[in-house]
Amino acid sequence: GLPQPYLGDGVVIGVLDSGIDYTHPDFKTAGGLTRMKGLFDFSFGTLGREWSIGSIDSATSTEYDGTKGSGHGTHVAGTAAGGGRLNTAYVGMAPNADLVFVKGMRDTASGTGFGDNDVVAGCQFIFDKARALGKPCVINLSLGAQLGPHDGTSPYEQGLDRLTHPGNIIVAAAGNS
Repeated sequence: GLPQPYLGDGVVIGVLDSGIDYTHPDFKTAGGLTRMKGLFDFSFGTLGREWSIGSIDSATSTEYDGTKGSGHGTHVAGTAAGGGRLNTAYVGMAPNADLVFVKGMRDTASGTGFGDNDVVAGCQFIFDKARALGKPCVINLSLGAQLGPHDGTSPYEQGLDRLTHPGNIIVAAAGNS
């Protein structure tokens, strides 16, 4: 019933998760360049590292998802914004969107959880990249925990809430835990 298809043109999809296989064809343009406009990796060093677009296009970034690309973050990013280049039967919801990704786990193999401060800082990184591009942004957080009040009163929830406004949206999973 929509008057036209909406494929993510002019929008940034942000994902904070276990990592991403940034070499996957679904995250590239028809010319083989990355659709990613930012990649931050909390598992690199003590403060994390932002990878350059050049390191993504040349596949020299050492960031990876779980066991060499087969993790949760790649799956989530594909569902949100996969371009269907590997298999046209599997196209994400916004295949024309730009991507900004944050590996939110501090261990390289993505076997640990997410720190509240890292999630908030990662979302800020994503929104900052989108603002620099002059585009609205939707962030997916397919993560969760059973700890905390879940009523908007925790510092974590309030930190995320302060980042949102029209054009900065956070979508969180409602059932991982």
